[in-house]
Amino acid sequence: MKRWLVVAAVLAVVASATVALVALGRGPEVTTSSAEALAEFEAAMDARMKLYYDEAQKHLERALALDPDFVLAKLHLLDHLSNDKERREKLFDEIAAADLERLSERERFLVRRMLAYRAERPDEVDRLVDEYLGRHPNDPWVLNLKATQAWSQGNMAEAERFNRRLVEVSPNWVIAYNMLGYGAMDQGKFAEAEEHFISYRFIAPDQANPHDSLGELYTLLGRYDEAVASLEEALRIKPDFWASYDHLALVHMLRRDDEALNAVLTRMSSVEGCPSSRVEGNRCAAGAYRLALEGAWGPLLDFVASSCPQGPAAGDFVVTVSHRALCRLGRFDEARAIEEQVREVMQKRSASPANDDKMLWEGILLHMEGVRLALSGDLAAAEERLRGADAVLTYRMVALGLMKLLNQGALVEVLEARGETAAAARLLNTMRAVNAPLVTDFETGPGVLGLAAR
Repeated sequence: MKRWLVVAAVLAVVASATVALVALGRGPEVTTSSAEALAEFEAAMDARMKLYYDEAQKHLERALALDPDFVLAKLHLLDHLSNDKERREKLFDEIAAADLERLSERERFLVRRMLAYRAERPDEVDRLVDEYLGRHPNDPWVLNLKATQAWSQGNMAEAERFNRRLVEVSPNWVIAYNMLGYGAMDQGKFAEAEEHFISYRFIAPDQANPHDSLGELYTLLGRYDEAVASLEEALRIKPDFWASYDHLALVHMLRRDDEALNAVLTRMSSVEGCPSSRVEGNRCAAGAYRLALEGAWGPLLDFVASSCPQGPAAGDFVVTVSHRALCRLGRFDEARAIEEQVREVMQKRSASPANDDKMLWEGILLHMEGVRLALSGDLAAAEERLRGADAVLTYRMVALGLMKLLNQGALVEVLEARGETAAAARLLNTMRAVNAPLVTDFETGPGVLGLAAR
């Protein structure tokens, strides 16, 4: 991949003994006292564009070791320190105390924006971004900020507009193709999503993420052979791209191929730096899925209790299927307790109302309430909750999309139980158009609710 920051020159600034990275035609962008630190920063940005976050953090740490006053490196390092509150606060304070006059205009803007965020002044954040964009309408950094902000607010049309503008002015800002693909998935435009991801892969064939994104799409669509091939290519390129192991384990889980699943998890465990929690999380989800397909609700709960983290920490699928097992067994009070735990998760995500993870849990909570109401006999209220979950959930990511399909399966059963057979058939056909193999599992297995057998 070509670097998205093009070095045009290195300028000596006598007064401050700094050097500046210059992007073609736009003037100084990155201020540092060390050419070596500059190289590390550029390597970090290259790694971030590839979503190689561990590598990006290492480069940023080295950049700061070479130049402890490197403000932009500190700003970017903040993104990697979500679990280190003390160090984040230290960096915040250092950035706030920096001499802005020695920085480039873009750096000053980014610092002021960060300070407004820290002070919880969202109106000022928006004003700073819009004013800078007005002065620099083709700056990829601020276009990316606007696209990301629109995405986080659930404004997908706005996010698409800025991402399309981003690939026009900076074709090598390849992550924009990725976001265009997921935005198309969000709207159920799967052919368009595939085109964006294929463009992403064409421009950056040596990066893992384009192959991973295609793998997610193919998994959601039930094109499991293509998903496996794409995800394996991602791992060939970068053997420690953990998301692709998760997605590959998911494909084999959906295919009920325990041998292939175990082989993937064994391979994952052998890679240096592998998070053991991810391996066990995948193993837990697969075991719960297998027992759910068998309708073995008691053994499922025993398995989760003995082999998985407890509560929402077990992951979205395990929590959802555990709740369903309790409801299938008539243990509604225990099911309500799980719902309360999910509400607590929701409250912790209240600062980002359109965050993908929060959206998923919001949909899960509505789905759980619908499942409990249906199995306790209140079909009208159950339909309302399940329709609410369907409105919240989208096909934006594979986890969201599969949860949407699972919820639709429950809604099909409720509609059939209420005598709304035509509506149930239409919804089932909608599901089949997305992922036919998953619908086959639904039709031949114990169902989500099992209402037909009650």
